[in-house]
Amino acid sequence: MTPRRRNFGSIFYKMNCKKTTPIPKLSIRTTLVVSFVIQIVAAVGLTGWLSFRNGQKTVNSLALQLCTEIGNRIDQQLQTFLSIPHLIHQNNQAAIARGHINVRDLTELRRYFWQQLHIFKSVTDIGIGNAQGEIVAVSSVENVTGVVRVLNATTDGKMETYAVDQSGEPTTLIKVTPFNIDQRPWYQDAVKAGKPVWSGIFPRLTQSVLAMSAVHPVYSKQGDLKGVLYILMHLSEIGDFLQSLKIGKTGQSFIIESNGLLVATSTGEIPFLQTDTSIERIKATDSSNSITRATSQYLLGKFSDFLEITSSQQIRFEIENKNYFLQVLPFRDDKGLNWLVAIVVPEADFMEQIYANNRQTVLLCFLAIGLATIACSLTADWITAPLRIISQASDGLAQGNLKQQIEPSFFIETNILAESFNKMARQLEESFDALRQSEMTNRAIINTIPDLMIRARSDGSYIDIMGSSGLPGVYDIKAFKEGKTVKESLPFDLAERRMHYIQEALGTGKLQVYEHQIIFNGQIRYEEVRIMVLGKDEVLVMVHDISPRKQAEKALEKANQELEKEVARRTVSLIESQRTLTTLMSNLPGMAYRCLNDSNWTMIFVSQGCYNLTGYLPKDLIKSSLYAQLIHPEERDRLWQQVQQAIAEKRPFRATYRLISQQGTEKWMWEQGRGIFNQKGEVQFIEGFITDITDWVKAKKDLEKSNLELREILEQLKVTQVKLQIAKENAETANKAKSEFLANMSHELRTPLNSVIGFTQILCQDTSFQAEQKERLRIINRSGEHLLSLINNILEMSKIEAGQTTLSETNFDLHSVLQDLQDMFCLKVQKKGIQFVLDPDSDLPQYISADEGKLRQVLINLIGNGVKFTDKGGVILRAKVEKV
Repeated sequence: MTPRRRNFGSIFYKMNCKKTTPIPKLSIRTTLVVSFVIQIVAAVGLTGWLSFRNGQKTVNSLALQLCTEIGNRIDQQLQTFLSIPHLIHQNNQAAIARGHINVRDLTELRRYFWQQLHIFKSVTDIGIGNAQGEIVAVSSVENVTGVVRVLNATTDGKMETYAVDQSGEPTTLIKVTPFNIDQRPWYQDAVKAGKPVWSGIFPRLTQSVLAMSAVHPVYSKQGDLKGVLYILMHLSEIGDFLQSLKIGKTGQSFIIESNGLLVATSTGEIPFLQTDTSIERIKATDSSNSITRATSQYLLGKFSDFLEITSSQQIRFEIENKNYFLQVLPFRDDKGLNWLVAIVVPEADFMEQIYANNRQTVLLCFLAIGLATIACSLTADWITAPLRIISQASDGLAQGNLKQQIEPSFFIETNILAESFNKMARQLEESFDALRQSEMTNRAIINTIPDLMIRARSDGSYIDIMGSSGLPGVYDIKAFKEGKTVKESLPFDLAERRMHYIQEALGTGKLQVYEHQIIFNGQIRYEEVRIMVLGKDEVLVMVHDISPRKQAEKALEKANQELEKEVARRTVSLIESQRTLTTLMSNLPGMAYRCLNDSNWTMIFVSQGCYNLTGYLPKDLIKSSLYAQLIHPEERDRLWQQVQQAIAEKRPFRATYRLISQQGTEKWMWEQGRGIFNQKGEVQFIEGFITDITDWVKAKKDLEKSNLELREILEQLKVTQVKLQIAKENAETANKAKSEFLANMSHELRTPLNSVIGFTQILCQDTSFQAEQKERLRIINRSGEHLLSLINNILEMSKIEAGQTTLSETNFDLHSVLQDLQDMFCLKVQKKGIQFVLDPDSDLPQYISADEGKLRQVLINLIGNGVKFTDKGGVILRAKVEKV
């Protein structure tokens, strides 16, 4: 029996010294690194994308606020600019209604309009056309003091344009042009509407600008049309205002009519095409400016008609693959105006810094991924190092090295696995020692070996069985005897499998190893079966219980799964914490900080917002006294005392102070913080938040300044009101004195004048005078009567000012009056070398009923002005009957 035991011991030693072929599996280290990197890449990418989206939303909000602000300024300017002519009209209509000015007194109207023209600088023309077809207008012209245009009964249906002096009095006739007021569009529009309206926009050839008239019909109390007031406005002032606006970096604005024609732009583009003979207005869709053209084309395509835009629109659209923000504001009034105001701002004006931040974010992301990959790799090496030691020890154990022991590690799970491995190694060593010792003992000792060893032939019959003490409860003991076969002692599937490996071992001569599961003592056990060739037709079958190893492997697998879950959970928690902190810090409109409680404000932590506040990066402020140096010298002591008082009272503090940034800019800061205390009540450090309130402080100061200026203006208005009251009383006193003087002087003049008239009448009856002398006496008589009439008119003026004027209607010879006028001015026109022609109509009646004195005075004034301002040619007085 001894040789047999020695043979089995050598067989066991050889079997344990042979290596098994490892099954390729995925490395735990690679799995950890790849999973960590994938999660970090996903988290960093999502954070960067969310940051970019938040930046875009902020830009959209800022751009829309800018467009809204610019739109409000343009609307306010248009309201102010376009309300001036209608206010002037209302004032003039009130003056006409109260009788202060007469629509037929063109001279007085001219002087009145000249004063208004110099008061309101935005007005270029002021005039009126009355129902009798007469017109008077004053204009301001570049490089000229001004011009006045007159059309009345003396101009033969033509408008005469005169240059004027500084006081507005006509000096030189510039040109004469045919003119019919009934055919003028502004006159027709006012009469048709019957209320104040705007005329259409029209080009003005003389000054190469677009203009627009505000017209206002004037009616009597009976509803009869007296005339039409008009004021001409140059729209170039609107374009100048648009050009003065700062709309982002490259933004622009323009105004169009509802028919799509340009009114004004901020780009300096001239809204019309001018030739030698005409001016043609430009449609916005044909503008030479690409943004104006593309914007109007987009609006026309979106709304099909500009009239469809009835409310404010905020639009984001593309021009040549570039995003633009668009604000469209309808501008209308009750006088027929219907414009659209468009403000266009390129998105690139706001996104440039965001794109730069994105590039920095991408670089930081790659850096974070690289650092995370290195950290994950080191962590994976740290975690898998104990497993590699166990794996190497397992390989050594499989090669027969039973003396090795695995040192404890930092991980509880691997410690358990190491203890199990050490225990198993000690058991195997003890087992093999016992086997080697049992070679010299009897078969009973060999049967105590926990492994079952069977010598069998190629047909599966048993030659010898050792270690069969463990057979009860597992197999039928009667079937496990010498002479029995594998098929008789094992279940069919296990028997077939064992016979397969027996034939495989005999065929290849190589060790065959496999495992199977059995029921042992009511429990599932695992056995390892090794089959090796002993001879030509003999094999050794060794059955080894590997249940402890399987349990250790399951424990190791379970530990690995738990470890992976814990690592994944902690990684997710870390990523979420980093994302939350990054989001909070990036969205704060200021700087969060933690600093020591010292007068140097030594920073321990500052957020990224410190750069916008101070101009310094966090690395510049941390662990330095730089922030204390940035605080304004006048504020440092006060701020330190305020903070220390709050810390002493263990309450939060709020402070406002000035800070000087890296660029030397003085900023106002608002800070809120609190002291952080330990368990002993000692302050460890200060935590708080600082934000920039410079704009708020500046707005507050501007408001106080505006209130002060307003109070000063109110005081000036009160003083002006008192002066106006005094001037009014002085004017009334002077007017009363003038009336008394005129009355007295008129009486003193009439007395000698009546004597002259009486003597001329007596001399005319003297027959000794010749006919020519008598004619001259009659001229003297008529002139004296006319002078007496003038004196009466002076008295009449006093009555007019008192509101007591009356018409002295009598029947008189109109032909005689006209002939007297011709005789009166014949010597004057002969002296100037011009002609005075009287051209009465053939149907002109000889006798009419009217106020002869007033008619004579009006004709003398008109003829006198005509002779005065005519140097060549002549003056023609035409008289005819018109049906009313």
